[in-house]
Amino acid sequence: MIGKLLIYAPWAVLVVAFLFLKVMVPRLFPSSRRGLIFLGGLWILMVQGDSLLLGPLAPLEWGDGEMMFYGYFPYLANTHDGLFLHDVIGGVDRYALGRIGGGLVSARVFLSGVMPMWLLLVLMRLFVSSTALYSIFLFSRRRLDCPPVAAFALGALFSAGFDVNTSMTFLYGLSIAALPLLLYFLFSLDREPRRWLIYTAVCLVYVMFADPFFWLAGLWAVALCMLLWHKPNSWVGFFVGLIALSLLWLANYSEAIWAVLQMTPYSSRPPDFLRSSLVDRFGFFARWMLFPQLLYNAGGLAYSVPIVFALWVGYSRRAKTVLLAAVSALVVGFASPVLISVPWADLGLNFLQSYRWYLEYAAFPLSMLAAAAAAAALQKIKTTATSMPSVTTLASACLAVGIAMLFVLKSNIILHMATRGNLTMMQDIPNLKNHTWYPEDNSRVVGIPTTYMPNLSPSYGLPAYDGSATFIPKSTFVFWRDLVLRQSHGLSFSDPGFPLNPHYLECCEPYPIEQDAALDMLRVLNVGYILSYRALASDRLHQVSGPVVQRGRMRLRDVIRRPAQDIFVYAIPDPLPRVYGVRQVVVIDDEQPREDLLHAIAQHAPQRDAVFLKSDSRGIGDGEQISPLAIEEYRIIKDGYDITLTAKAPGLIIVNVPYFPWWAAESEAGAQLSIRPVNIGQIAIAVPAHTRQIYLRYKRITLFPFLHSL
Repeated sequence: MIGKLLIYAPWAVLVVAFLFLKVMVPRLFPSSRRGLIFLGGLWILMVQGDSLLLGPLAPLEWGDGEMMFYGYFPYLANTHDGLFLHDVIGGVDRYALGRIGGGLVSARVFLSGVMPMWLLLVLMRLFVSSTALYSIFLFSRRRLDCPPVAAFALGALFSAGFDVNTSMTFLYGLSIAALPLLLYFLFSLDREPRRWLIYTAVCLVYVMFADPFFWLAGLWAVALCMLLWHKPNSWVGFFVGLIALSLLWLANYSEAIWAVLQMTPYSSRPPDFLRSSLVDRFGFFARWMLFPQLLYNAGGLAYSVPIVFALWVGYSRRAKTVLLAAVSALVVGFASPVLISVPWADLGLNFLQSYRWYLEYAAFPLSMLAAAAAAAALQKIKTTATSMPSVTTLASACLAVGIAMLFVLKSNIILHMATRGNLTMMQDIPNLKNHTWYPEDNSRVVGIPTTYMPNLSPSYGLPAYDGSATFIPKSTFVFWRDLVLRQSHGLSFSDPGFPLNPHYLECCEPYPIEQDAALDMLRVLNVGYILSYRALASDRLHQVSGPVVQRGRMRLRDVIRRPAQDIFVYAIPDPLPRVYGVRQVVVIDDEQPREDLLHAIAQHAPQRDAVFLKSDSRGIGDGEQISPLAIEEYRIIKDGYDITLTAKAPGLIIVNVPYFPWWAAESEAGAQLSIRPVNIGQIAIAVPAHTRQIYLRYKRITLFPFLHSL
């Protein structure tokens, strides 16, 4: 019943809203500036009204994006001297997390350190949605002379979708929402200093909040395509401003981009976009961009309605400029599959092999501006009887689509709350805020992604071994996919950990977790605890905190009225420590089937054995027995480990971190020690006899020291 309602109700809302607005827009649309500001405020309240309800509903969000930031941003803001995150996503350093703090100046990290996170999220949502609305309105009115009713409706539609008002608000939101504003000031540049000062200020804000990787290409694509149909005030000013912004962007995110270039070969990010043909990719993009749909993160009607209107006006009125505007929006919207198909590796640009481009997001505001140009062209026609009804139809259609999209979004938010809770509940879980059950043994935790989001672990002070980011170590992802999870369906290359499973949301019998996970493999990763909303069933797990029995299904009124509840916390017995001595070596030939390697790791790694590929063993014999080295103590520091041990004979130790070529180890005598990957997800250090101290350091050279060395 609910499923059918969610399928058909949005279309009913669309039709009713369109018919109502078609009648009322010409009668009630305000003509004064004050009236437009008031109407815009009402629309923003409709888009982001749930963000303003203080208390349990204040931090609601559909999706998990802001849940991640709730954990990561305070972590980054309070860890000023640490480039290396030991317990977040298995060891990728901070600059590889460019989306959430990789800028030399990151306004999001700074603000999260000086104001409550809930307040920051609310302000950002209002700021982003308002920027989306008024940036389209400003460009349409000032640069294109679009009728106010059409300019407002297009801005309202833009603010209602395209990752502007959803879980990406804090991540992508301003990157997309402020794009028309940047273009407005860019096209307005001339010799007047005041315009350059305003443009500079807008650029600084934009760069400090924007995503570092995807939107610069989109900005260039849109700006250059717009030159086909809209002239800047000054050609010199336009290109100087565009280049200056690009240099500012690249300077701020230089370390993040440098990290990407270094990290990509070792990350789990696959070049899987190349596995389908260009025709298939175009088919996918056509469905995603043009198929009639009302999803908040897809093109659908919100993209196609403005495009169709612009094409119709351009063709029927022989308006070449409008046709070029519509075609430019289509070109940018479908440029990504073409760029993905380029054999970048053959050109020596391997890092672009898995680059996603995301130019379709930049095409969304361009489609709005194309429709604004069409409405402006209609307004110039003297025959009011033929022009104004079409502009009214455009405005009514855009507002109706926006309302229907908001209906879909808010319905999903309600269902999300009723099944997974809200952000306040996730941040105030009592037995995580006061985790007396957790001994100071540094063992890691993993979370079942239901009402508890595993990305929140760092904000509770718990060391995590799953998470979400762009550049997960390939070895971490492979270990989860091939060894930990018995069913890896739904596992993303950027999300190692437990994928969302509908069974985790059900009630009320304990769920047999060993159907999904090999607990011994979690032990190998130093995972000592599993956090879960649902009760778990396993003879090998011991509950150390949480409810006695599984409570009933969560209902919407529970989310609104009931405070956060304890979750189930289970201990995994005898997790392998962060650092331990190797008992025996197993070597697998590189030519053997991969299943042999996985079987050997599953059999031997829990016994503290080291399983090497032959290419990594470098002289260590298969089956070689090694005297286990006694680890007396290890200390985790900001960029590695200090290890104290007793080595009466040569041996190997394993450190529970993923392999990167930037690890370096030396003894107290200054001797460099050999490091090699082992057990897929760990590293092994060869230890000479009589060694007492090992200093393990993560030494990826960052950009500025690299440039200085040149």
